[in-house]
Amino acid sequence: MTAESTLFREAVPPSGKRAQRADERRAAFLMTASSALRARGFHGATMTEIAEAAGTSKIVLYRYFGSKDELIAELLRGVRERLLALDAREDRDWRSRHESILRFARAHPDPVVLLLRHAPQDPGTRPIWREYREQIVERTSARLAALKPPEVEVAPGLEFCAETLTHFIFDAIARHVDRAPATRDEAFTAWLNRSVAALTSSWLRLP
Repeated sequence: MTAESTLFREAVPPSGKRAQRADERRAAFLMTASSALRARGFHGATMTEIAEAAGTSKIVLYRYFGSKDELIAELLRGVRERLLALDAREDRDWRSRHESILRFARAHPDPVVLLLRHAPQDPGTRPIWREYREQIVERTSARLAALKPPEVEVAPGLEFCAETLTHFIFDAIARHVDRAPATRDEAFTAWLNRSVAALTSSWLRLP
């Protein structure tokens, strides 16, 4: 199975070779689209350009996606669900989550940067990003609550802290993948872990 079909796989695997080939082709189109959209923006990239980059015609592309908006929504929802699944592993600590998310972002930089940096800026895609953010904030609030000593009062509230931490991590990972080479990943992860530890320790007055 290709990296593209792994990222954008169906919840229920298709039955039959023809359905599987169609599923894999759809996934390949989404990955090609993510590169064009990241380079030219949601409004700048056209279906004609995406089709040409994918080595197909616009007519074929429209057989898979009814519109560019439909393609963009499917792309963003696909990467959102994969990131949520990585975050959901409760057997992992902060450091392990950061490492697994960064590995995923490095393997799929275009869709990850689109979700974390581009989607919040566009009214049409912002709801998809907002749903992702809200779920991460809810999980982060629960994790902070589990760490907080009973006697500690957090003045702004745990949800405020969780929102701040979530936005910091989103922006840090997206900017790093957007700008830095993979050779800097280990140093970046160490910095991110220290930063999160310092913030949570300060807010929760941890020893």
